[in-house]
Amino acid sequence: MLVENPLGTIIFRAGLAALAALAAALHAIAAAPMQTTSEAAGEEIVVTGTRLQPIKVDYRLRGALMTACIPRDAQQDRDAVAAICDLIQDCALKGRRAKPELSACVADRLARKHRRDP
Repeated sequence: MLVENPLGTIIFRAGLAALAALAAALHAIAAAPMQTTSEAAGEEIVVTGTRLQPIKVDYRLRGALMTACIPRDAQQDRDAVAAICDLIQDCALKGRRAKPELSACVADRLARKHRRDP
């Protein structure tokens, strides 16, 4: 989900790295051998996970050129922040510089990327 505030900050509710980690975990679960009920009866099931954190960046454009794209929180995943900044730059280069157009472009690109990734 994409949210934009008036200060030019774009917030993404699902980090790309977190989605990749979730996909890897689901793949590992699917590849695990199945146990019969009698084998699994004495074992504990432990589920661990992380809450997805929003990716928040402040950006500045001068025309189609991005002059700044800075994460709001230094603890954010650097790869996810870089991917979001790249999407913002690509959309700006395609002429979508007004905030509503830029937000829609970035949200569309993210949705298309997630439809392609298994």
